[in-house]
Amino acid sequence: MISTENHMGKINISDKYITGIIKKTVSGCFGVAGLSSNNLKEKILSELTGRQDNSGISIRISENRLTVNIHISVTYGTNIQAVALSVRNKLRFVLSELVGIEVERVNIFVDEIVS
Repeated sequence: MISTENHMGKINISDKYITGIIKKTVSGCFGVAGLSSNNLKEKILSELTGRQDNSGISIRISENRLTVNIHISVTYGTNIQAVALSVRNKLRFVLSELVGIEVERVNIFVDEIVS
């Protein structure tokens, strides 16, 4: 959870909201077929923590800086490097605009190529 305070009061932003923003942003990027939940570690962590909405996304917040790990499926025939760069840039922009937090790192893992 992110907490900020300004002249209007204290604002708390939940991890679920951030994850929702990430899902919508990534699904709208060119070349992304979808989020991939093939990561066994994330499946186990989601069961232990009770989070069911993780499906390929993990976030870590430290000192008001955000680190995002995303597992995606890419459409066959697209340039994987271009897709990853596009996703990274769009996520940095959207998260800094909507949440107002510095995005320290976006790690993108391409798990499969879908035809």
